[in-house]
Amino acid sequence: MRISLRAFWPLFIVAAALGFGRPLAAAEATHSTTQDVVVRGEHGETLQTFCLGADGKLFALLAQPVSYGAEKAARSSGGGEVRVLDADGKTLGSWSVDFAPQRLGAGPEGDVVVGGSGKLARFAADGKLLASAESPHLATVLADKEALRAAAEEQHRGSIESYTEQLKQFEEQAKELEARIKKEEAANEAEKKKDGAGKNANSAKKRTTSGFAIFSIFSDGAAPTAEEPESNAAQQLQMMRQMSKTYRQMLESEQKRTIEDVMRDITTRLQRIHGVAVGKNEVYVATAMAKGYGYAVWRMTKDFQDAKQIISGLSGCCGQIDVQCRGEQLFVAENSRHRVVSYDREGKRLEAWGKRDRDGEGGGFGGCCNPMNLCFLSGGDVVTSESEGLVKRFSPAGDFLGLIGKAKVSGGCKNVAVAASADGRRIYFYDLQGSKIIILTQAEAAKPDPAATTTNGK
Repeated sequence: MRISLRAFWPLFIVAAALGFGRPLAAAEATHSTTQDVVVRGEHGETLQTFCLGADGKLFALLAQPVSYGAEKAARSSGGGEVRVLDADGKTLGSWSVDFAPQRLGAGPEGDVVVGGSGKLARFAADGKLLASAESPHLATVLADKEALRAAAEEQHRGSIESYTEQLKQFEEQAKELEARIKKEEAANEAEKKKDGAGKNANSAKKRTTSGFAIFSIFSDGAAPTAEEPESNAAQQLQMMRQMSKTYRQMLESEQKRTIEDVMRDITTRLQRIHGVAVGKNEVYVATAMAKGYGYAVWRMTKDFQDAKQIISGLSGCCGQIDVQCRGEQLFVAENSRHRVVSYDREGKRLEAWGKRDRDGEGGGFGGCCNPMNLCFLSGGDVVTSESEGLVKRFSPAGDFLGLIGKAKVSGGCKNVAVAASADGRRIYFYDLQGSKIIILTQAEAAKPDPAATTTNGK
């Protein structure tokens, strides 16, 4: 049975709450934060993402904030705004978007494509509408009702199996913890009777976690073996009971759903645009797949014609999958697999590089899902960004070239759009919680980086 990573989202939340993070990379950074550019609308709109145009201007996408998974609210929340900023974050102008926007990308010819809620629109750099359409991927998928129903049936069945299996594991772990606690309490009581109260109190504090394997998904399977406080087993048991309760509720809710409910959910999920990349003659759009919880990439003309799915089965966490193009090549930050993958325009995989590293130091990617976003420098180097604020530089083949810097942001997997100025001295980083663009600047004493950005739309 294949279990979707989506079923583990409560574990990610608990792990974050308990501080299962990672230390910062120890490498020396070339850039440091010098400015925060807060971008907000007049009626509560917040910064959804941004991209950098070929002329060095920033295009900031504003809309009503929507939590991941709340696409229905996004569809009914009205339109949005593209705000144009100069390199220092000063507003130069803006234009409106008549649908709830989610992602955008800037092309080498100066055009900007905005996608969201199953719609696409292409604008000139001054905001003139050049083309608009319902996203072709959505029409293609919805045209085959039988295939959509089959996908819904498979998803419904798989979700029930997944929740059932996870619930069983949590309940078994809870029983193991209960038995361990009782055994330790009995041994402790026996020690007290034998030696007198308090004489061997320290022995009661020795604990192991051999029976507690839930956090192996966050630690590469390495269970902790150090002595732990006396209350730790009880805390673990409490958490197991809470997780069992959560998954039991999820299972019961899934069992009550009809196939029509699942079909509506799939349709809603398909309307979300997760990534937009603009080339010289083509537009690439990353979307959810009708079957399963993976992602696909579609290629189409700039008038949104001749749509073709060229990549499928991509793995991303929390509704985030970033796709960027450079010339005839396409790059994807496949965050759940801790790697960057490159393709040709037909979707043939060329290279894949990156590795999971618990500490996220050097060329490895830490956290549950990184890298989240990427952009390019003129020499072909790839800049990656991670949810915890780390920005790194790699060769096109994946050789680690150094730590660029660290933006101060809150943790948790999310869109962290990144871009670089033409001379490489400035790095722009998206802070979702702060609704702002963080600017990291290279130290004046450092030698200017000749590399320049050619394509980086988010």
